Order: sequence, then C-alpha cells, then structure tokens
Amino acid sequence: MSHSTDMITWPNRGLINAVVAFQDCAFLSLVLLISLILYIHGLGFYGDDWAFLSILSHFGGNSLTELFRALYADNIRQRPLQALHLAWMYRLFGTDPLGYHLMNSAVFVAAVSLFYLSLRELRLPRPVLLTMPLVYGMLPHYSTDRFWVAAFQANLSMALYFASLYADLRALRTPRARPWSWKLLSLACLLGSTLAYEVALPLFLFNAVVIWFHARALHIPALPGSRERRSIGAMVGSNLVMLLLVLAYKAATTVRAGGIETGYASHLLGIYEQAARVDYASLGIGLPYNAGKAVLRHHADSVVLVAGAVLGVAVLAYLYRAVAQSGDERHNAGVWLLVLALSPVVYFLGYAVFVTTQHFQVHKTGVANRISIAAAVGVAMTFAGGAGLACAFLPSAWLRRSVFPSAIALLCVCGFLIINVNAKFWIAAYAEQRRVLADIHANITSLPAGSTLILDGVCPYIGSGIVFDSSWDLAGALQIIYHDPTLRADVVTPKLRVREGGLTTSMFGTPYHYRYGDDLLLYDLRRKVVHRLVDAETTRRYFAARKSDHSAECPEGTEGEGVTPF
Repeated sequence: MSHSTDMITWPNRGLINAVVAFQDCAFLSLVLLISLILYIHGLGFYGDDWAFLSILSHFGGNSLTELFRALYADNIRQRPLQALHLAWMYRLFGTDPLGYHLMNSAVFVAAVSLFYLSLRELRLPRPVLLTMPLVYGMLPHYSTDRFWVAAFQANLSMALYFASLYADLRALRTPRARPWSWKLLSLACLLGSTLAYEVALPLFLFNAVVIWFHARALHIPALPGSRERRSIGAMVGSNLVMLLLVLAYKAATTVRAGGIETGYASHLLGIYEQAARVDYASLGIGLPYNAGKAVLRHHADSVVLVAGAVLGVAVLAYLYRAVAQSGDERHNAGVWLLVLALSPVVYFLGYAVFVTTQHFQVHKTGVANRISIAAAVGVAMTFAGGAGLACAFLPSAWLRRSVFPSAIALLCVCGFLIINVNAKFWIAAYAEQRRVLADIHANITSLPAGSTLILDGVCPYIGSGIVFDSSWDLAGALQIIYHDPTLRADVVTPKLRVREGGLTTSMFGTPYHYRYGDDLLLYDLRRKVVHRLVDAETTRRYFAARKSDHSAECPEGTEGEGVTPF
C-alpha cells in the first residue's frame, strides 16, 4: 500500500511544483507588465539609435547578412550579437520604435523569469526564489535598459546569462543520456551573452562555483576519480575554456580598453565608491525618499499613482500567500544569511569588467546607468536578503508573514514610481525630437551634400531623456530625413567654442571640429532662420546677439547623465 501511495504522490508532487512555477512566472511577468505598460507606447529613438538607423537605412541592403555587415564596425566589433540584434529588429520594424521596445520588453521579462527558474533549480525556499527576481526586475538602477534601443543588448546579455545558468543546473539533474544537450545549450548562451555585452562576463565565474557546489549538494561526485566527478569537472571546465576564448576575442577587437590614468588599485576603488553611492545610497537607503521626491517634484499623474498602488497590493497579496504556504520564516534565516553574504561578491563581479577601461560612469537616472544591470543582481540580493533576514527574527509568526511582504512591496512600488517618472522625460524628449525634425524639414527643403548643420535653440535634454546632444544623433536623423549619408550635424551647447578656424565641441572627451565655409550652416530654431558661418567674425556676432536672449538658456546637463530630474 505504501509503495502504491508513493507511485501516486510523486507524479502529483511534480505536477504541483510545475503549476506553482508557472504561476510564479506569470506573476513576475504581470508585475513587469504593469511597470512598463504606461510608458512603452511613447518611447522612441535616442542618441546612438539614430546613428545605427542611418547606417542600416543607407548601407544595410535588403538581407539580414547585409544589415549585420553594415553595423559590424570598430565601435561594436567586440559585440557581434548586438549588431545582429539591431539588424534583426531593423529588418522587422524599420524606423517604427514601438516594435523595438516591445521586443526589448519581452526579452526583459524572459530574463527575470529565467532568473527565477535558475534559483528554483537550486531548491531554494519559495519566498527566496520568488523575491530576488521580483526585486531585481523592479530596480530602477538600470532603467536606461528599458528605454534606449542602443542599450537593449544589456537585457539580451542578462537573459542569456540566466539561460546559461539554468541550462547548467538542469544538466546536473538530467539522466545520463541527455546532460550534454543542456551543456551545449549553456555554452551557446554563455557565448551569446558575452558577445552581446561585457558586463555579465565576470558573473560566469560565479556560475562555475555555483555549479560545483550544487553538484556536491546533490551528491553527484560521490567518489574521487568517478565518472560523475569527471563529468562535473568537464562541465565547469568547458565554461572556463569558453570564457578564455571570449576574452581573447574581446581583447583583439575592443576599442574601449585602456586609458586608465591612475593605478589599477585606485581605479578599482574609484569604480566601486562611485557605484555604491548610487546603488546603495541614492537608490538604496534613499530609495523611498527619491521616489517621493520624483512624484512630488514632477507631479506624477493619477494613472501612475493608481497603477503603483495596484502593483503594491498585488505584490503584497501574492508574497503574503507564498510566505504563509512556505511555513515558518525563521527556517529560512540561514538561506537569507547566505544570500546576503554572497551579494557583495555578485555586486563586485557585476562591475569587474570596468577594471580594464576608463569608460566608467554610473548615474541614478541617466544613460550611464545602463552598465549597472549585472551588478543590480547583487543589489537585489542585498535588499531581499537583508529584508528576509531581519524579518526572520521578528517575535511573532503574523509579523514575519506580514512585514516581509510589505517591505518587498514597498521596494517594488518605489522602483515603479522612479521608473515611470523617469520614463516621462524620455517620452517628452522623443516628442521634442519629432517637433524639431519636422520644423527643420519644413523650413529647410534641402541641404547640400557634405554640408554641416549646427542646430541652435533646442535643449539637449529633458530630464534624463536625450533630445539631441551629439554629432551623431542629429546627423543620423537628418541623414534619414534628407536621404543623404554625407550630411553632418551638431548642437549648440555650452561646450561649443568659436575658434578662428571654425567651431569646436566635444562629447565624452572627444573633440569635434567644423571648418567655416559655405557648407557650414547654423539653423536658429526659435527664429526659423538659416545662417551661413563663413568666418569667425560672422559667427561671433551671432553668438554675441544670442547671449542677450534668455530664451536660449537650457537646464545644465552632461553626457551620460542628462539633467538630473530628482
């Protein structure tokens, strides 16, 4: 009778576990959907996006291969999957931004779901494996990766990172005939993740450690020298070999490494000091304060507030039920302690790739925060682990079951508010772009081939959202409008200088020079007038008159940050 009962119980248990996993993934997807549904329709193209679109429209041809070749240039040669991803989206959607953003949202939801499934393979308690992906998905630390097409490869990289971890963990519990099919999938995802973006690359070292210790927990390598132990060693070793091959490729193709002016120790210390001020201070301890300031200063509308309240209630109710079903939270204290203890390791690895380059900038709302997407896994572990461990020691079961879901719901609502208020600036920036481009096209019917248009009268940023701020975004947009890839363009900002030989400006420390002549034009957006900048005297007269026009003033912003909205 007992044997018969077991034959019935175990299949049912497996089915119940599968149903719970499906419900949890559906819940995570629903939360993420609520977080993005209010803004996704208004997003557009920004910054580098216009340069990519211009290249694809003029040099890409008709096939995916031709589009890929057009983009596979020096500045992204180290990221071939980014080039392929952009080429594929362009082939599907052309210059309609909505399709790009819908696809990115699907990739982002997949990344969070794969995070959950990976933790589930580690047999963690349900509150633990549910909370970390939930917090991670709602962090505003890498919000640019939700808005900016040029950063979408970061979400793709993280989705493939979690897919690689999941496939490795599945390989550990698969019958002997099939583990290498999962292993091959894991290696393919590792390769894709690292060839899309670099920030997740050091995290694969952490994966190797996780795989090894999880195999020991499953008692797979029972005997030294056994077939099982050799198999686990080969699985871990193949990851390391693949990482070495990727590193060799990156070293041979990158144009971003080097240029570190200080010693590596001080450079490393500077990286983590700068990052921690944003990740654990402004958007950590100060998360509720900054969320409140974002709402009050920028007048979040009632729809955002209602949606935030709905999201908070949904998170609170679902987590309360999950915690109640899992038993006494005190039993999870050891797991939460382990999560909290490992979070600095993951956080360190999330930024470790920047020890090789001076190109490091992180900000709480600007485009620079795109690089925080890997380190944010460590931040989510800190937040979730700290809340779980603290609540495990509350005196009553009711408090433990109530305070923990409430704390996580508060984190999610604060993240939701910051993300959606920030999105308002990106939506406004794209609307301003369209207004500016329509104005230029209406008042300048044609531009001479090879000419340069300097745009005056537009603010480069609306909050953290980019209108036009560089030599490549406005140029790319104009090249598409006028069907001429030889056009050049730039924007009048405080960095612009009038020299004897021409105008100079800079972006991320790189200087740009525009010589005077009949092909150097300045368009005054406010007065709808085109000026030819033929010499320094004419140019100085224009800018001297401009100084008395207070309407030309813009909020001060910087590349990578825009104008800090809160």
